[in-house]
Amino acid sequence: MKLRRILRKTAMALAMLVVFGLLRSPVEDSLTRRLVADKLLMDTQAANLSGLIGQSAFLAVLGGLRPLVAIYTTLHAFDAWSYREWDTVERDYRIIVTLIPDDIDSWKTGAWHLAYNAAASYYLDESLPMATRQRLTREWVRKGVAFLEPGLEQHPRSSALHKQMGDIYREKIEDPCLAARHYKLAMEGDAPRSYMRRFHGYFLARCPGREREAYDFLMALYREGPAQRLPTLIQRVKELEAKLEIPPAQQIPEVDPDIEMRKQFPHFRGE
Repeated sequence: MKLRRILRKTAMALAMLVVFGLLRSPVEDSLTRRLVADKLLMDTQAANLSGLIGQSAFLAVLGGLRPLVAIYTTLHAFDAWSYREWDTVERDYRIIVTLIPDDIDSWKTGAWHLAYNAAASYYLDESLPMATRQRLTREWVRKGVAFLEPGLEQHPRSSALHKQMGDIYREKIEDPCLAARHYKLAMEGDAPRSYMRRFHGYFLARCPGREREAYDFLMALYREGPAQRLPTLIQRVKELEAKLEIPPAQQIPEVDPDIEMRKQFPHFRGE
Protein backbone atom coordinates (compact mmCIF):
# COMPACT_ATOMS: atom_id res chain seq x y z
CA MET A 1 0.00 0.00 0.00
CA LYS A 2 2.84 2.40 0.89
CA LEU A 3 4.57 1.72 -2.42
CA ARG A 4 1.31 2.26 -4.28
CA ARG A 5 0.84 5.65 -2.61
CA ILE A 6 4.38 6.67 -3.47
CA LEU A 7 3.95 5.62 -7.09
CA ARG A 8 0.64 7.46 -7.28
CA LYS A 9 2.09 10.68 -5.91
CA THR A 10 5.21 10.51 -8.06
CA ALA A 11 3.35 9.67 -11.25
CA MET A 12 0.70 12.32 -10.59
CA ALA A 13 3.26 15.02 -9.92
CA LEU A 14 5.36 14.29 -12.98
CA ALA A 15 2.38 13.82 -15.25
CA MET A 16 0.80 17.07 -14.10
CA LEU A 17 4.06 18.97 -14.60
CA VAL A 18 4.35 17.76 -18.15
CA VAL A 19 0.70 18.25 -18.97
CA PHE A 20 0.49 21.76 -17.59
CA GLY A 21 3.82 22.67 -19.14
CA LEU A 22 2.41 21.78 -22.53
CA LEU A 23 -1.09 23.02 -21.88
CA ARG A 24 -0.92 25.77 -24.49
CA SER A 25 1.24 23.95 -27.02
CA PRO A 26 -0.43 23.61 -30.42
CA VAL A 27 -0.98 20.14 -31.80
CA GLU A 28 0.74 19.92 -35.15
CA ASP A 29 -0.21 17.30 -37.71
CA SER A 30 3.39 17.12 -38.89
CA LEU A 31 4.51 15.88 -35.47
CA THR A 32 2.00 13.05 -35.50
CA ARG A 33 2.94 12.09 -39.07
CA ARG A 34 6.64 12.08 -38.19
CA LEU A 35 6.05 9.85 -35.14
CA VAL A 36 3.97 7.44 -37.19
CA ALA A 37 6.63 7.38 -39.91
CA ASP A 38 9.32 6.65 -37.31
CA LYS A 39 7.14 3.83 -35.92
CA LEU A 40 6.97 5.52 -32.53
CA LEU A 41 3.19 5.67 -32.70
CA MET A 42 0.55 3.73 -34.57
CA ASP A 43 -1.76 5.89 -36.61
CA THR A 44 -4.98 4.41 -35.19
CA GLN A 45 -3.62 4.63 -31.67
CA ALA A 46 -2.83 8.31 -32.15
CA ALA A 47 -6.40 9.05 -33.12
CA ASN A 48 -7.80 7.05 -30.23
CA LEU A 49 -5.47 8.53 -27.66
CA SER A 50 -6.08 12.11 -28.76
CA GLY A 51 -9.80 11.64 -28.27
CA LEU A 52 -9.44 9.89 -24.92
CA ILE A 53 -7.12 12.17 -22.99
CA GLY A 54 -7.12 15.45 -24.86
CA GLN A 55 -4.61 17.08 -27.13
CA SER A 56 -2.32 18.56 -24.50
CA ALA A 57 -1.85 15.32 -22.60
CA PHE A 58 -1.55 13.59 -25.98
CA LEU A 59 1.58 15.60 -26.67
CA ALA A 60 2.99 14.78 -23.27
CA VAL A 61 2.71 11.03 -23.69
CA LEU A 62 4.09 10.69 -27.20
CA GLY A 63 7.59 10.22 -25.87
CA GLY A 64 9.10 8.20 -23.07
CA LEU A 65 6.49 9.33 -20.55
CA ARG A 66 3.88 6.88 -21.78
CA PRO A 67 4.74 4.17 -19.22
CA LEU A 68 4.69 6.74 -16.43
CA VAL A 69 1.28 8.08 -17.38
CA ALA A 70 0.06 4.48 -17.77
CA ILE A 71 1.12 3.76 -14.17
CA TYR A 72 -0.75 6.80 -12.92
CA THR A 73 -3.83 5.85 -14.95
CA THR A 74 -3.69 2.30 -13.57
CA LEU A 75 -3.73 3.67 -10.03
CA HIS A 76 -6.60 5.95 -10.96
CA ALA A 77 -8.49 2.98 -12.39
CA PHE A 78 -7.90 1.07 -9.14
CA ASP A 79 -9.51 3.89 -7.17
CA ALA A 80 -12.42 4.01 -9.61
CA TRP A 81 -12.88 0.24 -9.25
CA SER A 82 -12.96 0.65 -5.46
CA TYR A 83 -15.85 3.08 -5.80
CA ARG A 84 -17.55 1.09 -8.59
CA GLU A 85 -17.18 3.94 -11.07
CA TRP A 86 -17.32 1.62 -14.04
CA ASP A 87 -17.40 4.22 -16.81
CA THR A 88 -14.16 5.64 -15.39
CA VAL A 89 -12.61 2.18 -15.14
CA GLU A 90 -13.47 1.52 -18.79
CA ARG A 91 -12.07 4.89 -19.91
CA ASP A 92 -8.89 4.46 -17.89
CA TYR A 93 -8.12 1.02 -19.24
CA ARG A 94 -8.72 2.14 -22.79
CA ILE A 95 -6.14 4.86 -22.17
CA ILE A 96 -3.73 2.36 -20.62
CA VAL A 97 -3.82 -0.10 -23.51
CA THR A 98 -3.47 2.75 -25.97
CA LEU A 99 -0.38 3.99 -24.16
CA ILE A 100 1.20 0.53 -23.73
CA PRO A 101 -0.54 -1.77 -26.24
CA ASP A 102 2.01 -4.56 -25.73
CA ASP A 103 1.04 -5.04 -22.08
CA ILE A 104 -1.07 -8.19 -22.23
CA ASP A 105 -1.97 -7.97 -18.54
CA SER A 106 -3.64 -4.59 -19.06
CA TRP A 107 -5.83 -5.99 -21.82
CA LYS A 108 -6.78 -8.93 -19.59
CA THR A 109 -7.42 -6.80 -16.51
CA GLY A 110 -9.52 -4.25 -18.36
CA ALA A 111 -11.70 -6.96 -19.90
CA TRP A 112 -12.04 -8.68 -16.52
CA HIS A 113 -13.20 -5.50 -14.82
CA LEU A 114 -15.86 -4.88 -17.48
CA ALA A 115 -17.17 -8.38 -18.17
CA TYR A 116 -16.97 -9.66 -14.60
CA ASN A 117 -16.76 -6.93 -11.96
CA ALA A 118 -18.93 -4.28 -13.59
CA ALA A 119 -21.45 -6.84 -14.86
CA ALA A 120 -21.74 -8.45 -11.41
CA SER A 121 -22.00 -5.07 -9.72
CA TYR A 122 -25.03 -4.12 -11.77
CA TYR A 123 -26.62 -7.53 -11.46
CA LEU A 124 -26.40 -7.36 -7.67
CA ASP A 125 -27.66 -3.78 -7.43
CA GLU A 126 -31.02 -4.28 -5.73
CA SER A 127 -31.88 -0.59 -6.12
CA LEU A 128 -32.55 -1.28 -9.82
CA PRO A 129 -35.45 -3.23 -11.35
CA MET A 130 -34.48 -6.76 -12.33
CA ALA A 131 -35.02 -6.05 -16.04
CA THR A 132 -32.59 -3.12 -15.84
CA ARG A 133 -30.07 -5.19 -13.90
CA GLN A 134 -30.17 -7.92 -16.52
CA ARG A 135 -29.84 -5.44 -19.38
CA LEU A 136 -26.87 -3.67 -17.81
CA THR A 137 -25.22 -6.98 -17.00
CA ARG A 138 -25.41 -8.01 -20.66
CA GLU A 139 -24.15 -4.61 -21.79
CA TRP A 140 -21.08 -4.75 -19.59
CA VAL A 141 -20.26 -8.29 -20.59
CA ARG A 142 -20.38 -7.13 -24.20
CA LYS A 143 -18.17 -4.19 -23.26
CA GLY A 144 -15.61 -6.69 -22.00
CA VAL A 145 -15.70 -8.50 -25.34
CA ALA A 146 -15.43 -5.22 -27.25
CA PHE A 147 -12.49 -4.20 -25.09
CA LEU A 148 -10.58 -7.39 -25.87
CA GLU A 149 -11.20 -7.39 -29.62
CA PRO A 150 -8.59 -4.75 -30.57
CA GLY A 151 -6.14 -6.47 -28.23
CA LEU A 152 -6.58 -9.69 -30.19
CA GLU A 153 -6.17 -7.80 -33.45
CA GLN A 154 -2.80 -6.54 -32.23
CA HIS A 155 -1.81 -9.82 -30.56
CA PRO A 156 -3.52 -12.56 -32.61
CA ARG A 157 -1.26 -15.29 -31.17
CA SER A 158 -1.70 -14.37 -27.52
CA SER A 159 -2.80 -17.51 -25.69
CA ALA A 160 -3.66 -15.42 -22.63
CA LEU A 161 -6.02 -13.09 -24.49
CA HIS A 162 -7.74 -15.88 -26.40
CA LYS A 163 -8.15 -17.79 -23.15
CA GLN A 164 -9.70 -14.69 -21.56
CA MET A 165 -12.12 -14.31 -24.46
CA GLY A 166 -12.96 -18.01 -24.32
CA ASP A 167 -13.72 -17.69 -20.62
CA ILE A 168 -16.10 -14.79 -21.23
CA TYR A 169 -17.97 -16.68 -23.94
CA ARG A 170 -18.07 -19.78 -21.72
CA GLU A 171 -19.02 -18.23 -18.39
CA LYS A 172 -20.85 -15.02 -19.23
CA ILE A 173 -22.40 -15.39 -22.67
CA GLU A 174 -22.74 -19.20 -22.68
CA ASP A 175 -21.78 -19.53 -26.34
CA PRO A 176 -19.96 -22.88 -26.57
CA CYS A 177 -19.07 -22.44 -30.23
CA LEU A 178 -17.19 -19.18 -29.73
CA ALA A 179 -15.69 -20.46 -26.48
CA ALA A 180 -14.34 -23.49 -28.35
CA ARG A 181 -12.97 -21.26 -31.11
CA HIS A 182 -10.98 -19.09 -28.73
CA TYR A 183 -9.70 -22.03 -26.70
CA LYS A 184 -8.44 -23.52 -29.97
CA LEU A 185 -6.65 -20.28 -30.81
CA ALA A 186 -5.26 -20.23 -27.27
CA MET A 187 -3.83 -23.73 -27.60
CA GLU A 188 -2.26 -22.73 -30.95
CA GLY A 189 -0.89 -19.46 -29.57
CA ASP A 190 2.35 -18.27 -28.05
CA ALA A 191 1.98 -19.84 -24.58
CA PRO A 192 -0.39 -22.84 -24.74
CA ARG A 193 -1.41 -24.77 -21.64
CA SER A 194 -2.47 -28.40 -21.67
CA TYR A 195 -5.96 -27.70 -20.33
CA MET A 196 -6.70 -25.44 -23.30
CA ARG A 197 -6.86 -28.49 -25.54
CA ARG A 198 -9.40 -30.14 -23.27
CA PHE A 199 -11.45 -26.96 -22.98
CA HIS A 200 -11.57 -26.70 -26.77
CA GLY A 201 -12.90 -30.23 -26.97
CA TYR A 202 -15.36 -29.82 -24.10
CA PHE A 203 -17.12 -26.85 -25.65
CA LEU A 204 -16.83 -28.04 -29.21
CA ALA A 205 -18.88 -31.01 -27.98
CA ARG A 206 -21.65 -28.57 -27.02
CA CYS A 207 -21.55 -26.73 -30.37
CA PRO A 208 -24.51 -27.85 -32.55
CA GLY A 209 -23.48 -29.57 -35.75
CA ARG A 210 -19.89 -30.21 -34.70
CA GLU A 211 -20.42 -33.35 -32.65
CA ARG A 212 -18.39 -35.64 -34.93
CA GLU A 213 -15.46 -33.20 -34.99
CA ALA A 214 -15.61 -32.93 -31.21
CA TYR A 215 -15.79 -36.71 -30.78
CA ASP A 216 -12.73 -37.27 -32.96
CA PHE A 217 -10.82 -34.56 -31.11
CA LEU A 218 -11.69 -35.83 -27.64
CA MET A 219 -10.98 -39.42 -28.60
CA ALA A 220 -7.52 -38.35 -29.77
CA LEU A 221 -6.96 -36.87 -26.32
CA TYR A 222 -8.37 -40.00 -24.67
CA ARG A 223 -5.90 -42.18 -26.56
CA GLU A 224 -2.99 -40.15 -25.21
CA GLY A 225 -3.40 -41.96 -21.93
CA PRO A 226 -4.68 -41.74 -18.34
CA ALA A 227 -3.48 -38.17 -17.79
CA GLN A 228 -6.11 -36.93 -20.25
CA ARG A 229 -8.94 -39.16 -19.05
CA LEU A 230 -10.44 -36.71 -16.62
CA PRO A 231 -14.09 -37.02 -15.51
CA THR A 232 -15.29 -34.17 -17.74
CA LEU A 233 -13.60 -35.65 -20.80
CA ILE A 234 -15.17 -39.05 -20.08
CA GLN A 235 -18.55 -37.39 -19.64
CA ARG A 236 -18.31 -35.49 -22.93
CA VAL A 237 -17.24 -38.60 -24.81
CA LYS A 238 -20.14 -40.62 -23.39
CA GLU A 239 -22.58 -37.86 -24.36
CA LEU A 240 -21.21 -37.84 -27.89
CA GLU A 241 -21.32 -41.62 -28.13
CA ALA A 242 -25.05 -41.42 -27.45
CA LYS A 243 -25.67 -38.56 -29.89
CA LEU A 244 -23.60 -40.14 -32.68
CA GLU A 245 -24.91 -43.67 -31.96
CA ILE A 246 -21.43 -45.11 -31.66
CA PRO A 247 -21.63 -48.95 -31.65
CA PRO A 248 -21.16 -50.46 -28.18
CA ALA A 249 -18.04 -52.32 -29.28
CA GLN A 250 -16.38 -48.98 -30.14
CA GLN A 251 -17.38 -47.15 -26.98
CA ILE A 252 -14.89 -46.40 -24.23
CA PRO A 253 -15.14 -48.71 -21.20
CA GLU A 254 -15.49 -45.95 -18.61
CA VAL A 255 -18.92 -45.08 -17.22
CA ASP A 256 -20.31 -41.55 -17.40
CA PRO A 257 -19.33 -39.94 -14.06
CA ASP A 258 -22.84 -38.48 -13.72
CA ILE A 259 -24.37 -41.95 -13.79
CA GLU A 260 -22.10 -43.12 -11.00
CA MET A 261 -22.83 -39.97 -9.01
CA ARG A 262 -26.59 -40.45 -9.35
CA LYS A 263 -26.27 -43.99 -8.03
CA GLN A 264 -24.66 -42.67 -4.87
CA PHE A 265 -26.69 -39.48 -4.62
CA PRO A 266 -30.18 -39.87 -6.19
CA HIS A 267 -30.85 -36.13 -6.15
CA PHE A 268 -27.67 -35.28 -8.12
CA ARG A 269 -28.48 -33.47 -11.35
CA GLY A 270 -25.05 -33.03 -12.92
CA GLU A 271 -24.18 -29.77 -14.65
